[in-house]
Amino acid sequence: MLLNTQQTRGAAVLVLMAATVATLCDKVHVMTHTLVYPPPTIDGQAWWVFPCFFMAFSIMVVGYLIFARHLPEKIEREYSQTGGGDLSGLVESFLLFVMVYLLSGFASNHPLFLNALFYGTFMIRLSVAKDRLFMAVIGLVLAVGGAFAEGVFAMMGLMDYSRPDFFYVPAWLPGLYLHGAFALREGVRNLIFCKSDRRAPLR
Repeated sequence: MLLNTQQTRGAAVLVLMAATVATLCDKVHVMTHTLVYPPPTIDGQAWWVFPCFFMAFSIMVVGYLIFARHLPEKIEREYSQTGGGDLSGLVESFLLFVMVYLLSGFASNHPLFLNALFYGTFMIRLSVAKDRLFMAVIGLVLAVGGAFAEGVFAMMGLMDYSRPDFFYVPAWLPGLYLHGAFALREGVRNLIFCKSDRRAPLR
C-alpha cells in the first residue's frame, strides 16, 4: 500500500482526530459506569486508552483502503473511493458517531432501547447510503472485530463492562462500531482522497 505525502498526512490527521474523539467519549463511559478500568488509572481511565485507540483507528484506515482495493469488482464502491467535495459529510458523520457513543454511556442501563436504536438506525442509514453492500461489509468487519477486541481486553482483566451480554461485552457494542463505519468512510474520503481520486490509492 502506497500513499503520497499529502495522503499520509491526511491519514495521520484522521487517526489522531478519531482517537482523540473516542478517548473523550470513552471517558463518558467511565463517568457513567458503563465500563470500569482496574487501577492504576488516570481519573478512572486507563493510561493506554488513547494509544490503543490510535492503533485501532490506524488499523481501520489501512483495512478500509485494502478492502476498497481488493473486494470483488461487483461490490460497488465508487463513491466510497471518491474524494469528498467538502467537509459537511465528515462533520455530520462524526457528530452522529459521537451522539451514538455518548448515548451508549448515558443510556447504558437501557440495553434493549440501545439495541433497537443502534441497529435500527444503522439499517435505515444503510438503506439510503451509496455503495450499500460495500458499507455493509465495512460495518460488519468493524462490528465483529471491534467487539471481539474489546472482549479480549475484558477477558484479560484490562477493562470491565457493567452489563455484558456475550463475550464480556454488551450487545449494543457492535452497533456502535456499525455507525463508526460511516464516520470512517467520510474521514477517508475527505482527509485522504483528494477530489480527483476515483480509486483507492493502493498498488
